[in-house]
Amino acid sequence: MTPQVIDKTALHALAKVEQYRQQGAVSEATSQRARKAFLLLAESMQFRMPEPQVWAGGQAQILFEWNSAERHFEMEVLPEGEIEFYYSNQTTKETWEAYSDIRNPIPAEILEKASLLCSP
Repeated sequence: MTPQVIDKTALHALAKVEQYRQQGAVSEATSQRARKAFLLLAESMQFRMPEPQVWAGGQAQILFEWNSAERHFEMEVLPEGEIEFYYSNQTTKETWEAYSDIRNPIPAEILEKASLLCSP
């Protein structure tokens, strides 16, 4: 992936991850995994997802969070390397979660839930 392909939304999210690393909130290894996982997801979604909120958690993890009027999607990169995905729908009360590691391609089930954030 070249810098020309990365949109401003992705650059802002990646800058937040770097900020948390520089502050010591997450390790270099966790920040690298978070950047890689985010870019794999963003690229797999053709950069169509809205800009996420990016947080450093109290257990040295990075959390990417997307919200719409009725949908919520998270990708949490844990220090030990596992990635947790979570989805909920406020209207239908559907919830879903999955665990993965960083691999390309991202499993279809995860992309299916993430794509719901791109829908009206």
